[in-house]
Amino acid sequence: MFPFGPIGGESSRVEEYYNWNIFFVVSDMCTFNCKKWTLFTFCLIDLVGTLIMVIALCVVINKADYADQTDHTITKDQFNASKKVAIGLIAAIGTINILIGMLGLCGAFKEHYCMTVTCMCIALMVVVTLGSIGKAAGSGYGAYWFTFVINTLITALACWYAKDLNRRHQESMPKNNVPAQFTI
Repeated sequence: MFPFGPIGGESSRVEEYYNWNIFFVVSDMCTFNCKKWTLFTFCLIDLVGTLIMVIALCVVINKADYADQTDHTITKDQFNASKKVAIGLIAAIGTINILIGMLGLCGAFKEHYCMTVTCMCIALMVVVTLGSIGKAAGSGYGAYWFTFVINTLITALACWYAKDLNRRHQESMPKNNVPAQFTI
């Protein structure tokens, strides 16, 4: 098991140390994979949820009719223009959310540090923006609760996962990069 065998009467301590090291390595790998697949799952939920919401909202807005309005303070042309603006705004927000989902999916699957950190930063900006919009509207988080909660979870998971990716990268680097002739 060991190249030189146990030293004196310390065989039980050496084997115990060896078993604990194996435990920590396996435990570290399990938590890393758990973070990876949890981030992947939440990004996938975000991606699918965003697609469903964008399609549903665009269909509902597109089916709205000027004749259904009880208050005719705007003209039919203004109503149609505001429908186009609403659909464009929903499409823009959906595109940003889909970008977050794709960055998170690819970053988690490929274990790519830069993609994961980019996903985290964009998700954090969306969380802050949605919080500001919700408070400014005076309705708390209102209709934004799904996106707010998912992006908050993605931000936290991406942060922890990126930290583990960075730590694993640092551990895989050689300890001493200095050639032997330059050491003192």
